[in-house]
Amino acid sequence: MTCVLVLALVLAQQANVPEKATLSGNVVDSITGQPLDKVRIIAEHRNSHDPGASTTTDSKGEFALIDLDPGEYHLLAKRSGYLETYYGARGAHDYDGSPIVLTPGQAVENLHVKLTPFGVIAGTVRDSDGEPYAGAAVDLFSAVWQNGKRTISNQTEDLHTDDLGQFRIAGLKPGRYFIAAAASRRSDESATVDHSPKTATHSDPAVTTFYPGTIDPASATPIELAPGARQTGADITFIHSRLHKVIVHIQAAPGLRTNGRLLYAAEGFGEVGHERKTDKDVAVLEAIAMKQQVTVGKPSWRIKHEIAFHGKLYQMTGNETMHRFQQMLLPIFGYVMELEEVYTPASVSHIELVDILKKGSKEKFRQGMYQHLKHHFDRIK
Repeated sequence: MTCVLVLALVLAQQANVPEKATLSGNVVDSITGQPLDKVRIIAEHRNSHDPGASTTTDSKGEFALIDLDPGEYHLLAKRSGYLETYYGARGAHDYDGSPIVLTPGQAVENLHVKLTPFGVIAGTVRDSDGEPYAGAAVDLFSAVWQNGKRTISNQTEDLHTDDLGQFRIAGLKPGRYFIAAAASRRSDESATVDHSPKTATHSDPAVTTFYPGTIDPASATPIELAPGARQTGADITFIHSRLHKVIVHIQAAPGLRTNGRLLYAAEGFGEVGHERKTDKDVAVLEAIAMKQQVTVGKPSWRIKHEIAFHGKLYQMTGNETMHRFQQMLLPIFGYVMELEEVYTPASVSHIELVDILKKGSKEKFRQGMYQHLKHHFDRIK
């Protein structure tokens, strides 16, 4: 009697087990259309903690997954030399693709997956004498969308040039990239104090340099990487420049978190001021510049003109804190009074900046701002 009950219970449990399902399809190269073998196919069961089911494509690029539990799956394809891709993905940055819902006993067939070859960027970093620079830190930047916002993301981590000064970055999606190199202390060097004679020649240190050879990120040349492209010759020669230290103290009420961002003056105006300009803003700047132009006598560089003109530019950025800071800072420069006696004109005047605002591009305005401020920067070198 007991045996009969146990057998009945087992049969009842077997009757409640749902039928298994299957998935099958093929994988091809997205560029050539050729079938791809050795592609690992993984069926991720997102609603379960069980490990995903996997298989590998054959010489015809075909695959089949059997004995799958009913449920929702995401199908991932992986192969050496190609970007990982989900079935139904709408682009290189789609990390989910289209879900596949399997019902008991269902057989889903003819799934078609296209894999895109990954891109490569390679080059050599050299010092100012043209010698390969080993151990230089290399960063690769690209624009990505996160939480609905466009941000700049570093695509590399702890990447350094080899003993020949060379670097190679693989596994890249199609897109626009920027490269920067920074001199770093070699692993076999320790921190030291310079005890060279005072008469010894000291060169300025190598600073972060963007491809193809600039320290200004806005002047960097992007590398447009097509699907599967191998971009070689992305070479960078370090630029040497004097460094300056900027110390900023930020105070906030207890419990508030603060952060800061340091921009070149030209970058701040060029990127923000030009974008937010209005006809009224330009008219005000023109009036200030014209008033300065008609000053009789010695050159009309006056602190009040600088405060008025640049204060208006800061106001156009919408940053009231920077506006107030600029009004406070300019009068502090003790060298201003001397400068009025030994006047050094800017290569781009206020009135010329206004003309660029009216007719020129954002990039031309950024360059104009840099040239306008350059004689100040040269003065403090």
